[in-house]
Amino acid sequence: MRKFLCLLLALVMIFGLVACGSGDGDTTTPTTAPDSSGTGDTTEDPPPAPPPTGDDALVNYAKTGSLPIADDLVTLSFTTHSGHSVLNPPASNDLLLYQYYEELTNIHIEWDVIPNDSYQEVMAVRVSALSDLPDILNAHDLVTGLQKLFNDGVIIQQDELLATYGYHINKWAADNPGLRRSMNETDGKFYGVSNTVIDSHLGPNVMINTYELERCGIEMPTTPDEFLDMLRAFRDISKLPAPLSFWYTYGSGEDNSYFNVLGNFFDMHLAYNQEATVYNGEVVVIFDHPGYKELISFANTMYKENLMNKDFASATLDTMIEYVSTGQTGATMFWGTFSRLYGAMSPDAQQYPEEDREEYPIYVPMPPLKTATGQQYRDRRLDLQGDTMTITTNCPDDKLGYAMAWIDWLFASEEAMDTMNNGIPGLTYDKGADGSIIKHDPPAGSTWNEWVSSLGGSQPPRAYRQTIEDWKVFMPAWQIDMSFAMQQYYVDPPLLNIPFTPEENESLAFAYASYDPYAAAWIDNFITGAASMDQWDEFIAGLDAVGKQDIVDAFSARYERQKALG
Repeated sequence: MRKFLCLLLALVMIFGLVACGSGDGDTTTPTTAPDSSGTGDTTEDPPPAPPPTGDDALVNYAKTGSLPIADDLVTLSFTTHSGHSVLNPPASNDLLLYQYYEELTNIHIEWDVIPNDSYQEVMAVRVSALSDLPDILNAHDLVTGLQKLFNDGVIIQQDELLATYGYHINKWAADNPGLRRSMNETDGKFYGVSNTVIDSHLGPNVMINTYELERCGIEMPTTPDEFLDMLRAFRDISKLPAPLSFWYTYGSGEDNSYFNVLGNFFDMHLAYNQEATVYNGEVVVIFDHPGYKELISFANTMYKENLMNKDFASATLDTMIEYVSTGQTGATMFWGTFSRLYGAMSPDAQQYPEEDREEYPIYVPMPPLKTATGQQYRDRRLDLQGDTMTITTNCPDDKLGYAMAWIDWLFASEEAMDTMNNGIPGLTYDKGADGSIIKHDPPAGSTWNEWVSSLGGSQPPRAYRQTIEDWKVFMPAWQIDMSFAMQQYYVDPPLLNIPFTPEENESLAFAYASYDPYAAAWIDNFITGAASMDQWDEFIAGLDAVGKQDIVDAFSARYERQKALG
């Protein structure tokens, strides 16, 4: 049973993460004005589209977006990682969905798959030596910015290719201009297509066990003080050893959005900007915002009163699974997409039939708490994430159009989106006349999500798009309904994660080497009480010697570019 629940949890990461959660902002609720998500010189008109060249199929694809892409089979090479979950099979032509793609497009992919945990290390060597480059590359976290890969001779500029062969991306861009512009680097040029994520649905949050609330006779908290009182009830009435469970270690390379969402309790916009924020109109490091000191003091209160797990600095997702599935916690922090799975694995779900356990709202995302100034909000996730598909300098000239068309179809076509999320039409699903997805029964011993994943569906090791409509296929109605009810709270953060210049990235990397370990040690000690909150000013004073100004300068320069966009 435990193995099955862990598998389900991993599958939510496949659909919502990596390590969960996130789509095209314009498919759900209004987000920022289009200009505010852009980057580069957006006043220039896009380059004119050169006439397509190649065989008849490619020319037709460029004009209509219709398959196939090639008259005869064209072979391209693609280097990528093995995927973000060991339970999701790596890209391979042995997978039925990949065979289906080849049949539709007439593009054969020679997959060069590198284990995910060593991808950056292996590719750093190849990239620096300009050796063993494929035609198409997943530039996931290889360097800080595609512009540097271009400057180093690894990839090509792709504006004209996109204009000519990006039929579906260009249609998508017309409806999502801000997201499209955010794919440009600081020179205003396009070097590759990146993941887009759902900006305001089921993001990082506190998930609370509603059955635990009922046992304690209390309501969902609405303020930080009520939140502490809830945890005290979990400790004193329910006798939970970890009333709240989470993991947190400060660092620019750490994904701390789960903990940082608590910053909203103290008038901070912190969830997706963990190094800097805006205070009184100026960019500051997060530690110089008064709300961050309140946040850490709040965490210290939880620690010393035994209201949270004491192993927060070493805990992992597996630790959270252990706490939830054994009933040791009543509230936990992670992507809201996980709420249904946390509920299904909790002891409270064991009274229900196994196949129905996700249908009960046991662990549910908490509405944002009211701050001392009366605000109540969540930050939208206005950025691009993770995997990026780009074309390298190794791709032959006569294959460039095919490479861009294949990227275009996989990323933006409705057909590719349907198959990524639902598998193979006629096998795993059919599409109704109204566009609804009609699921077929999976093989015995498998869930439908597991079946789709085993064929090559779900989150692929390449750039892709998330939409709330796709999530509706596999999430229970209560989870979707709660997510839509939360939309009233979402606001645009003051800092958008548009690209840094190569020079800024270099400066930040140098600063973080000293800044991160210094800050991490202090913050850990403040939370545990090894350092007194009375020493906060001493901590702040020491930041100047470990690169604080370089960080402020880089974020300030980026903020000025953001403001210039309107």
